[in-house]
Amino acid sequence: MDKVKMKPDEYDLLEETGWYAAQFEHFELNFYFRHSDTKRAFIVSPGFMKRDETPHPYFQRIKMFGELDGIGISIADPSLDLAEDVQIGWLLGSRWVDYTLTVAAFFEGMLAHFDIPHRHALFFGSSGGGFISLKLATYIRGAKALAMNPQTELLRFHDVRELSRVLEAGWPNINNMTIHRDYAHRFSIAALWNKEQHIPNAIVMVNTYDPWHIEHHIAPLIKGMANKTIAAGGLQVRFYSSEASGHNPLPVSHIVPVMHEMNGV
Repeated sequence: MDKVKMKPDEYDLLEETGWYAAQFEHFELNFYFRHSDTKRAFIVSPGFMKRDETPHPYFQRIKMFGELDGIGISIADPSLDLAEDVQIGWLLGSRWVDYTLTVAAFFEGMLAHFDIPHRHALFFGSSGGGFISLKLATYIRGAKALAMNPQTELLRFHDVRELSRVLEAGWPNINNMTIHRDYAHRFSIAALWNKEQHIPNAIVMVNTYDPWHIEHHIAPLIKGMANKTIAAGGLQVRFYSSEASGHNPLPVSHIVPVMHEMNGV
């Protein structure tokens, strides 16, 4: 595929299925776009990428769009552009530039351009992509998220070396205490929901054979909502058991029906 470069407001260029790159002031957002006249959108967020095996940018799970009726978008994480050894970036960006806020505004404009109601926009991702999807759906009020075995507390990420690479690339000379004090909403879903006073309509699917994420990410998420003035709204936490999958997402045949359920298909 040839890359089509576009300015952030040039949504009229999105006429054909292909690879697009929105040029923002501080970064470039690469994404795969599948056109549809149906007034729904399915946006896939990226997880971990092995840089020595997978080219960047790489668009995950685009084959599933063949089973979904609506616009399909798969984004590559521009945080990986901050350093060649970054393999997961959670759309964090840097200490100075919040990539998630910029990308959320971009997609909000895209939904308006295609006259797609926010309630018919579904963000999907697993692991790190689940974290991104929950954040984007929080910022785009009315949008939905399906997150599978997501991280929700990045400072509890199981691979300290990978987390260190992200912090060294975009967050130099900063410690965890400063992050907790000044940037908690960028690293914690519970902190974000508390700051925004909003919880999106979301389903979090969790494998009982993924105990680390249950203990360090799902439990803190639930605890973080306790005694808050914000209601959980449409949030559901669904447990399933698949020893074969572990932390990996379920097959597409198990994911698509839930996406249909959430997006009114």
